[in-house]
Amino acid sequence: MRRALAVALAAVAPLVALVGCRRGGGLPAGADVGSGSVASLASAPAGVDPGLKLAALRAADQRVAGAVPAVMASADPASRRLFARALAQIADEEAQPALRRALSDEDPEVVAWAAYGVAAPCDRDPSLPRAARDAVVAALGARAVSLEAPTRWDDVALSPWGALAWGFGRCGGPQAAQVLSSWVAAGDARARAAAFALGSLADREHGLEDDVVARLLDAASGRGAGAAGAR
Repeated sequence: MRRALAVALAAVAPLVALVGCRRGGGLPAGADVGSGSVASLASAPAGVDPGLKLAALRAADQRVAGAVPAVMASADPASRRLFARALAQIADEEAQPALRRALSDEDPEVVAWAAYGVAAPCDRDPSLPRAARDAVVAALGARAVSLEAPTRWDDVALSPWGALAWGFGRCGGPQAAQVLSSWVAAGDARARAAAFALGSLADREHGLEDDVVARLLDAASGRGAGAAGAR
């Protein structure tokens, strides 16, 4: 059974307040993942090769994934971030294979940009089939399982956990809701981003499953692990 939207959002709201002092990691300012704007790419680190930077700027502006320099094998994390960032702003069908590969990168910011790009179709296309959304959720979920402990990347500029939560919230479905509610209940560095993502998911899907709402209410009331961990 599915709880009504009002009940679902009421369950999420206390968790947002409960973990409000923690860093969240929603869509970063200037990222503009949905439009492919080059505004955020202009701030790429000065150490990146000027030719690579210019190629990424042009590719993102023209929305041509094939024109993004294939530098994911580079030992330089800044170059890989630039590559993933440009692909995330394009995020069309052509960009998806490279974005999926970038999800497995060892650099947290590369993972974050890849997660935004992989999940962008869910956000852009309200008519995206459920099967396609579930495939994105499965890819994000597989990467989330293999990530290091949440506290490992507390201080990075762009949180991979926030990006993954954003993707789960936009793509929705039972698996996404289960993952997000477990993050909220855990009360760790993922909790605030997960709570906001669950609010988005509940709004889009007009409610949450009863077991998800029950877990959130337990955490908000202090019966779950999340409430204890967030204090």
